[in-house]
Amino acid sequence: MELTIITGESARDTTEVLPLCLEVFEDFSPSYLSERLQRVTDPVLVCARLRSGRLAGFKLGYRRRPQLLYSWLGGVHPEARRQGLARKLMARQHDRASANGYRFIETQTQATNNAMLVLNLQSGFMICGYETNAQGVPVVIQRKALSVVENGN
Repeated sequence: MELTIITGESARDTTEVLPLCLEVFEDFSPSYLSERLQRVTDPVLVCARLRSGRLAGFKLGYRRRPQLLYSWLGGVHPEARRQGLARKLMARQHDRASANGYRFIETQTQATNNAMLVLNLQSGFMICGYETNAQGVPVVIQRKALSVVENGN
């Protein structure tokens, strides 16, 4: 499994991510992905590819504030689950964020998504809020403090 990081305008390209979103998320709206990606600042896409080159999973985040990366969307193909891939994608996203001066990562997870809530807690996130999103779905807000990597400047 190869992990790659895509930034800038290339991270806004939904060609590969959209089919996986449609497979992973129930009732996923393509416009939700494409429209939001056009509005976010400094998107960062972490991709996991099989040896064949096929996308097996992804983690997508963007800058919300100078020191806060919002981890917005991620998914793993059903056939690639239960192999620790979500954890690896998250670790790569956090390492890159830390190396680029982010001090915090924040995410929102549907309150019914126990697997993701547990993974976030095991990965150092703290619960910092609870709300109902625009679709009326209860979500848990979680935040993690990062260890900032000195870049020698």
